[in-house]
Amino acid sequence: MRYRKAALILLLVVLVATAAAAGYRCVQLRSLEGRIENRWSRAEGELYNRVELTGELLVLVEEYAAHEEDIIDEAQAARQHFLDVEGYREQIRANRRLDIAVANLKVISESYPDLQADQDYVELRQQLARLENRIAVERIRYNESVQVWNNALRSFPTVVMANLLGWRLKPYLQIPPRSQEVPTPQM
Repeated sequence: MRYRKAALILLLVVLVATAAAAGYRCVQLRSLEGRIENRWSRAEGELYNRVELTGELLVLVEEYAAHEEDIIDEAQAARQHFLDVEGYREQIRANRRLDIAVANLKVISESYPDLQADQDYVELRQQLARLENRIAVERIRYNESVQVWNNALRSFPTVVMANLLGWRLKPYLQIPPRSQEVPTPQM
């Protein structure tokens, strides 16, 4: 009887300690999730700023290179697609498409000296370059937070708790691979 009571007390202590540890880990994960949401919010703001600048860039490129319809249409479609999607996973996918479209716009614009001499274009390219730097910083910060989250979810016993609570790995905000085909200007 004495051993049974001691075993029961030990079992109760172990259960309480396990519940406390799980609760503490849950609080830590909620904090990490909040950090990721904060980082995404900052990155998302910069991405929306780029969408706006891309619209201005499209207007200028269209004035000088109207016959580059395919590239201009793709850039407009990528920009609109980013504005239409909801949720960070979809926005990350849409951002990849927009990255490629902006890169293609930059490539074709190099073939138009009049466009490159336009003061508005020069200023817009400088703003875009500064914005791309800010996006890179926010991308790094977001990805660092996602890495901590994903590593935490992969560790035992957190993986069990994460599956029970429906927590999933978060996607990284990646730099898209450069387009395999470099657009050629249609003069």
